[in-house]
Amino acid sequence: ALDLQGYILHGVDRLEDAARARDHVAVKVASGEELLPLLRGYYTTIRDYLHGFFYDLLRSWLAEVEAAEDTVSACVVHAYIALLWSNMRPAEFDTKAVATVLGSHAFVRNWHGFGLGRLRSQLEYTLKNDAKPEERLLRFMQAHGIDTNRIASGSLRKYLTGRPLFLSIGRETVRVPTLMMPKVGDKVRLPPADLPEHRLFGMLQRLRRPLMGWLDERHADSTLGPVLCDVVRTALRSPAFECGIWKREGSGRFVASRAELQLDLQSAEVLWRNDDLRPIPDSMSQYGDYESLFHGEALHCGLVSRQQHRHWVHIVGTPYDLVEWDEPSPGDLG
Repeated sequence: ALDLQGYILHGVDRLEDAARARDHVAVKVASGEELLPLLRGYYTTIRDYLHGFFYDLLRSWLAEVEAAEDTVSACVVHAYIALLWSNMRPAEFDTKAVATVLGSHAFVRNWHGFGLGRLRSQLEYTLKNDAKPEERLLRFMQAHGIDTNRIASGSLRKYLTGRPLFLSIGRETVRVPTLMMPKVGDKVRLPPADLPEHRLFGMLQRLRRPLMGWLDERHADSTLGPVLCDVVRTALRSPAFECGIWKREGSGRFVASRAELQLDLQSAEVLWRNDDLRPIPDSMSQYGDYESLFHGEALHCGLVSRQQHRHWVHIVGTPYDLVEWDEPSPGDLG
């Protein structure tokens, strides 16, 4: 339906250009003028179907996978929600469309691991070939110059939970590729389809200039703040997020100083203190206090400080920080 809508829109644009130019044969212009109302009607019918029935259907699927805490499938659903507006014309931009498109793009950018083996076809290949996740993690660590000779067999299994995993090497933090199948409960759960990465990037590149123009025209308007807040709520899975003051720092770039958040809508990125967001570490989220406060929600954090024995993060969109200390050795009395 999206491809058909795009083809019809291409025909409409060509006929409108021909009618404006008036440099074609008179018969062609006349026939184009007769076709224009018909093509516009087809375009409107498909648009209303995509933004009505199909959007509501995807929202219901999204609620289902969010309730099951299936982040991989949620990324796929958000990708297709954004693509529903891929043929949107600048004259059709409104607050709902812009917030939906940019919010879903930012969600995928935050939660999906591009190039990290999280597509359905890649996960099926991993399942089919019965690769051992612990061995793959060891090879990944060795590729980054880590000596794994002293790592006992089975000691890395506690990190293989299916959640996003990060490897800290000095001052550098690297995201680990997907090493095992995502699970919901005790069952392996594959996403419904491959996430259309190339179509998302193509759509963002195609609509980037008119979208940034729409945002820049409204940077002093009272309607822009709610749009930016909606984008952050979707991207961070934080329905309670509120920020009344946004400062424009360039085309498509906005800063919420109070929340220390930066929105770069040209690339659909959400940053905290100029750093990428990352999921809460498993070593912090496994405690009962975390469960009682956040009820197992999937949240993002930003790094505040990391010392030899202390890991300090801020939970973005909340007033809370988490601090983790290494367990001292029995012989350390100081």
